[in-house]
Amino acid sequence: MSSKNARQEKAMNYRLVTLMLLTAVLGASHPATAQMGVGSTPPVVGPPGVGFTPPVVGPPIEPPQTGITLVPFLTVFDALGRKVGQIANSIESIVSFQVNGRLFSITVEPQRFATGIFLQYEAADCTSAPAFIDPDTDSNSILPRPALAGPGTTAYLPELGGFLQLVTVKSGFDQSTRSCVNFLPGTLLLAIAVAVVNLDTFFTPPFTAR
Repeated sequence: MSSKNARQEKAMNYRLVTLMLLTAVLGASHPATAQMGVGSTPPVVGPPGVGFTPPVVGPPIEPPQTGITLVPFLTVFDALGRKVGQIANSIESIVSFQVNGRLFSITVEPQRFATGIFLQYEAADCTSAPAFIDPDTDSNSILPRPALAGPGTTAYLPELGGFLQLVTVKSGFDQSTRSCVNFLPGTLLLAIAVAVVNLDTFFTPPFTAR
């Protein structure tokens, strides 16, 4: 072999060794490059597409709420812990009773029962037979609301099978003040009311719900 050919072969071997050393150095710094080899296609890094899955980014997940409990039904109890009934209407705290086969609903306030239905009397001192000034609202309902008057907190409902009567009204019972109020005499078509139950014999205010 001539000296010229020997020098060319030596130079080629030097370039080959240099290329191998450079490849080894780059592979140590970038493992993915070492695995690809010469002529391999690098992985796609950038906008979503083939070979790239972007991380899922969204609003932070709030921890579950604590300290609040859903209460589907509330029950009313009196001052002695006796159960009054379940609340059927949470807006007005209405409970229902059945006495001697007669159903009625009533509102429970912290210190008393209430209905907003008033009794009217022919006597000026609320001592005559009580009557309803608006009986149709109660007698035609499947769950009537009684009037409340004395003695104590007595619930009154329209007389079963009774007829409307013309009554000259001179007084009425005010539930809020538990007193008799005088009216200017006026004739109204009323239904006679009958006492159903004195709620004071069963329950003692104040009332609470839980």
